[in-house]
Amino acid sequence: MRRYGDFTRSKGDTPNANRIGTTYKTWMTFRGQTVIRHTSLALLLAASTFIASPASAEGIVDEVIIGVLQHDIDLIASEHEDGLAINAELRFTSPKFLGWLGAPRPTVGLTYATDSPGTDTAYGGLTWSIDIWEGFYTDLFFGMSLHNGNDNFDHFAALSAGTITNDSGFEKYLGCAVLFREAVEIGYRFGEAEKHAVSAMVSHLSHGEMLCSDTRNAGMDHWGVRYGYKF
Repeated sequence: MRRYGDFTRSKGDTPNANRIGTTYKTWMTFRGQTVIRHTSLALLLAASTFIASPASAEGIVDEVIIGVLQHDIDLIASEHEDGLAINAELRFTSPKFLGWLGAPRPTVGLTYATDSPGTDTAYGGLTWSIDIWEGFYTDLFFGMSLHNGNDNFDHFAALSAGTITNDSGFEKYLGCAVLFREAVEIGYRFGEAEKHAVSAMVSHLSHGEMLCSDTRNAGMDHWGVRYGYKF
Protein backbone atom coordinates (compact mmCIF):
# COMPACT_ATOMS: atom_id res chain seq x y z
CA MET A 1 0.00 0.00 0.00
CA ARG A 2 1.18 3.54 -0.71
CA ARG A 3 -0.10 6.71 0.89
CA TYR A 4 -0.60 10.16 -0.63
CA GLY A 5 -1.50 12.37 2.32
CA ASP A 6 -4.37 10.44 3.84
CA PHE A 7 -5.31 8.84 0.51
CA THR A 8 -4.49 5.13 0.39
CA ARG A 9 -4.14 3.11 -2.80
CA SER A 10 -3.13 -0.42 -3.66
CA LYS A 11 -0.31 -1.36 -6.00
CA GLY A 12 -1.43 -0.96 -9.60
CA ASP A 13 -4.18 1.50 -8.79
CA THR A 14 -3.83 4.74 -10.76
CA PRO A 15 -3.91 7.82 -8.50
CA ASN A 16 -6.64 10.25 -9.32
CA ALA A 17 -6.12 13.93 -8.52
CA ASN A 18 -9.79 14.52 -7.76
CA ARG A 19 -9.98 11.59 -5.34
CA ILE A 20 -6.76 12.63 -3.64
CA GLY A 21 -7.92 16.23 -3.37
CA THR A 22 -11.40 15.35 -2.10
CA THR A 23 -10.11 12.90 0.53
CA TYR A 24 -7.36 15.26 1.64
CA LYS A 25 -9.57 18.34 1.93
CA THR A 26 -12.24 16.40 3.86
CA TRP A 27 -9.60 15.24 6.32
CA MET A 28 -8.17 18.77 6.64
CA THR A 29 -11.61 20.19 7.47
CA PHE A 30 -11.51 18.41 10.82
CA ARG A 31 -7.80 18.06 11.60
CA GLY A 32 -6.78 20.60 14.25
CA GLN A 33 -9.32 23.09 12.95
CA THR A 34 -11.63 23.06 15.97
CA VAL A 35 -8.87 23.76 18.50
CA ILE A 36 -7.18 26.58 16.61
CA ARG A 37 -10.37 28.26 15.41
CA HIS A 38 -11.93 28.15 18.87
CA THR A 39 -8.67 29.55 20.25
CA SER A 40 -8.86 32.25 17.58
CA LEU A 41 -12.34 33.30 18.65
CA ALA A 42 -11.32 33.29 22.32
CA LEU A 43 -8.26 35.44 21.69
CA LEU A 44 -10.17 37.88 19.48
CA LEU A 45 -12.84 38.16 22.16
CA ALA A 46 -10.20 38.73 24.85
CA ALA A 47 -8.47 41.39 22.75
CA SER A 48 -11.79 43.19 22.14
CA THR A 49 -12.67 43.00 25.85
CA PHE A 50 -9.32 44.41 26.99
CA ILE A 51 -9.49 47.29 24.48
CA ALA A 52 -13.06 48.12 25.54
CA SER A 53 -12.25 47.78 29.25
CA PRO A 54 -8.55 48.53 29.89
CA ALA A 55 -8.94 48.11 33.68
CA SER A 56 -9.64 44.40 33.22
CA ALA A 57 -6.13 43.84 31.83
CA GLU A 58 -4.04 46.08 34.09
CA GLY A 59 -1.05 44.41 35.70
CA ILE A 60 -1.29 41.24 33.59
CA VAL A 61 -1.71 42.16 29.94
CA ASP A 62 0.71 44.84 28.78
CA GLU A 63 -0.52 45.30 25.20
CA VAL A 64 -3.27 44.10 22.86
CA ILE A 65 -2.66 44.07 19.11
CA ILE A 66 -4.97 43.41 16.17
CA GLY A 67 -4.17 43.58 12.47
CA VAL A 68 -4.76 42.57 8.87
CA LEU A 69 -2.06 40.65 7.05
CA GLN A 70 -1.35 39.51 3.52
CA HIS A 71 -1.32 35.73 3.82
CA ASP A 72 1.55 33.52 2.58
CA ILE A 73 3.54 36.12 0.65
CA ASP A 74 6.53 35.44 -1.58
CA LEU A 75 9.35 36.69 0.64
CA ILE A 76 11.63 34.14 2.33
CA ALA A 77 9.22 31.33 1.52
CA SER A 78 7.40 30.87 -1.80
CA GLU A 79 3.74 31.82 -2.17
CA HIS A 80 1.07 29.12 -2.38
CA GLU A 81 -2.06 30.16 -0.46
CA ASP A 82 -3.94 33.39 -1.20
CA GLY A 83 -5.97 36.02 0.57
CA LEU A 84 -5.85 37.99 3.79
CA ALA A 85 -5.45 36.91 7.40
CA ILE A 86 -6.72 38.39 10.66
CA ASN A 87 -4.10 38.64 13.38
CA ALA A 88 -4.60 39.13 17.13
CA GLU A 89 -1.94 39.16 19.81
CA LEU A 90 -1.63 39.58 23.58
CA ARG A 91 1.64 40.71 25.17
CA PHE A 92 1.99 40.23 28.90
CA THR A 93 3.98 42.23 31.42
CA SER A 94 7.55 40.94 31.49
CA PRO A 95 8.20 38.93 34.68
CA LYS A 96 11.27 39.72 36.76
CA PHE A 97 12.98 36.43 35.98
CA LEU A 98 13.29 37.47 32.30
CA GLY A 99 15.25 40.60 33.22
CA TRP A 100 18.55 38.94 32.33
CA LEU A 101 17.23 38.47 28.76
CA GLY A 102 16.43 42.17 28.36
CA ALA A 103 12.91 41.97 29.82
CA PRO A 104 11.07 40.53 26.79
CA ARG A 105 7.30 40.30 27.05
CA PRO A 106 5.65 36.84 26.91
CA THR A 107 3.42 36.83 23.84
CA VAL A 108 0.59 34.69 22.48
CA GLY A 109 -1.23 35.24 19.22
CA LEU A 110 -3.05 33.79 16.27
CA THR A 111 -3.31 34.32 12.54
CA TYR A 112 -6.61 33.32 10.96
CA ALA A 113 -6.65 32.81 7.18
CA THR A 114 -9.84 34.14 5.59
CA ASP A 115 -9.59 32.21 2.30
CA SER A 116 -9.81 28.47 1.63
CA PRO A 117 -7.57 26.60 1.43
CA GLY A 118 -5.85 28.55 4.19
CA THR A 119 -3.62 27.67 7.11
CA ASP A 120 -4.39 29.13 10.55
CA THR A 121 -1.66 29.42 13.17
CA ALA A 122 -1.49 29.94 16.92
CA TYR A 123 1.83 30.97 18.43
CA GLY A 124 3.65 31.85 21.62
CA GLY A 125 7.05 33.25 22.49
CA LEU A 126 8.87 36.39 23.57
CA THR A 127 8.84 39.95 22.21
CA TRP A 128 11.73 42.39 22.62
CA SER A 129 10.93 46.09 22.16
CA ILE A 130 13.49 48.75 21.24
CA ASP A 131 12.68 52.46 21.32
CA ILE A 132 14.22 54.24 18.34
CA TRP A 133 13.28 57.94 18.45
CA GLU A 134 10.31 60.17 19.35
CA GLY A 135 7.68 57.43 19.49
CA PHE A 136 9.19 55.20 16.81
CA TYR A 137 10.10 51.67 17.87
CA THR A 138 10.92 48.21 16.61
CA ASP A 139 9.78 44.87 18.04
CA LEU A 140 11.46 41.50 17.59
CA PHE A 141 9.61 38.24 18.24
CA PHE A 142 10.85 34.66 18.50
CA GLY A 143 8.81 31.64 19.47
CA MET A 144 6.94 28.56 18.30
CA SER A 145 3.72 28.10 16.37
CA LEU A 146 1.14 25.39 15.84
CA HIS A 147 -0.92 25.22 12.65
CA ASN A 148 -3.98 23.34 11.38
CA GLY A 149 -2.70 23.09 7.81
CA ASN A 150 -0.77 20.50 5.84
CA ASP A 151 2.12 18.61 7.43
CA ASN A 152 1.21 15.32 5.77
CA PHE A 153 0.98 15.52 1.97
CA ASP A 154 3.88 16.95 -0.08
CA HIS A 155 1.89 18.38 -2.97
CA PHE A 156 5.05 19.99 -4.38
CA ALA A 157 6.62 16.53 -4.88
CA ALA A 158 3.33 15.04 -6.10
CA LEU A 159 3.00 17.79 -8.70
CA SER A 160 6.58 17.27 -9.91
CA ALA A 161 6.06 13.52 -10.09
CA GLY A 162 2.81 13.90 -12.04
CA THR A 163 0.71 12.26 -9.29
CA ILE A 164 -1.50 15.34 -9.35
CA THR A 165 -1.90 17.92 -12.11
CA ASN A 166 -2.89 20.90 -9.96
CA ASP A 167 -1.97 21.63 -6.33
CA SER A 168 -3.94 24.86 -5.87
CA GLY A 169 -6.60 23.11 -3.79
CA PHE A 170 -4.16 21.93 -1.14
CA GLU A 171 -3.03 23.74 1.98
CA LYS A 172 0.66 24.53 1.75
CA TYR A 173 2.87 21.63 2.80
CA LEU A 174 4.78 22.82 5.86
CA GLY A 175 6.47 19.57 6.89
CA CYS A 176 5.82 19.83 10.65
CA ALA A 177 2.79 20.60 12.78
CA VAL A 178 5.02 22.71 15.06
CA LEU A 179 7.17 25.46 13.51
CA PHE A 180 9.51 28.23 14.55
CA ARG A 181 8.10 31.75 14.24
CA GLU A 182 10.12 34.96 13.90
CA ALA A 183 8.73 38.47 13.37
CA VAL A 184 10.04 42.00 12.93
CA GLU A 185 7.83 45.05 13.44
CA ILE A 186 8.38 48.79 13.02
CA GLY A 187 5.83 51.18 14.48
CA TYR A 188 4.93 54.53 15.96
CA ARG A 189 3.35 55.20 19.37
CA PHE A 190 1.08 58.21 19.88
CA GLY A 191 -1.67 59.67 22.05
CA GLU A 192 -1.86 60.06 25.80
CA ALA A 193 1.14 58.31 27.39
CA GLU A 194 1.78 56.78 23.94
CA LYS A 195 -0.83 54.12 24.59
CA HIS A 196 -1.76 53.76 20.91
CA ALA A 197 0.46 52.34 18.18
CA VAL A 198 0.34 51.64 14.46
CA SER A 199 2.91 49.39 12.87
CA ALA A 200 4.02 47.30 9.92
CA MET A 201 4.99 43.70 10.66
CA VAL A 202 6.52 40.80 8.74
CA SER A 203 6.67 37.24 10.09
CA HIS A 204 8.18 33.94 8.99
CA LEU A 205 7.21 30.36 9.89
CA SER A 206 9.31 27.28 9.17
CA HIS A 207 10.83 24.21 10.79
CA GLY A 208 14.33 25.35 9.82
CA GLU A 209 15.29 21.77 8.92
CA MET A 210 15.69 21.21 12.66
CA LEU A 211 12.24 20.29 13.98
CA CYS A 212 11.74 17.70 11.22
CA SER A 213 14.83 17.58 9.02
CA ASP A 214 13.55 14.81 6.72
CA THR A 215 10.70 16.89 5.25
CA ARG A 216 10.45 19.84 2.89
CA ASN A 217 11.02 23.22 4.58
CA ALA A 218 8.58 25.31 2.55
CA GLY A 219 7.86 27.92 5.22
CA MET A 220 5.20 30.64 5.23
CA ASP A 221 5.43 34.44 5.44
CA HIS A 222 2.96 37.19 6.33
CA TRP A 223 3.14 40.95 6.29
CA GLY A 224 0.65 43.64 7.15
CA VAL A 225 -0.45 46.51 9.37
CA ARG A 226 -1.47 46.36 13.01
CA TYR A 227 -2.94 48.52 15.74
CA GLY A 228 -1.82 48.19 19.35
CA TYR A 229 -3.17 49.47 22.65
CA LYS A 230 -0.74 49.56 25.59
CA PHE A 231 -2.04 49.48 29.18
